[in-house]
Amino acid sequence: MLAGHQPTPTAHLDILTTTLLQLTPEVPFYAATVARTRIEKLHDRLVTHLADPLSAGPLLGWPGARQLLQLRLFSCLFPISDKRHPVTSPLALICGKYLMQCAVTQPYHAAIGLLLAGMALHNAAAVARFCPEVVNYLVATLRAFVPAAASLGLKTAAAAAADLSSDMFSPGVLLLRCCSSKQQKGSKQHGKK
Repeated sequence: MLAGHQPTPTAHLDILTTTLLQLTPEVPFYAATVARTRIEKLHDRLVTHLADPLSAGPLLGWPGARQLLQLRLFSCLFPISDKRHPVTSPLALICGKYLMQCAVTQPYHAAIGLLLAGMALHNAAAVARFCPEVVNYLVATLRAFVPAAASLGLKTAAAAAADLSSDMFSPGVLLLRCCSSKQQKGSKQHGKK
């Protein structure tokens, strides 16, 4: 009965999800095959849209709401704690590919990317992996929505990033900041006595 409704009513999604959570352990090979096939179709769609951006429509290659829900469902159905898994490894790769290769031109694209970034971080945290795609996506999104530095009379973004990275990533920067703040507190206390 539910299969005939297009799209599936939202009230029925929770019922379908609990049923899928119960059935997946009973038929793991079939469930993994279906999930991998769906991820491959998402990948093929992304490659097609990246090759011909005019055919991508308003999403410009980003997944729609249905695809986002499917990706989230796959991360619930299959163990994300496995370092290598026939479903969750391709899932991590497709999330990274969306984050790295799709253009952020509208706030809606940024929202989709943030959902994917959260999903990628959630999946990566379970296996203690670093997800550089999320960092690059966040930097690119900030650059897309922050006003141009020249119009504000500020230094260029590259110069600001160089200053920030030289300060942030210099050896012992945390130790120096921590010690200098303790010393400042100590000198203020001596001055009060």
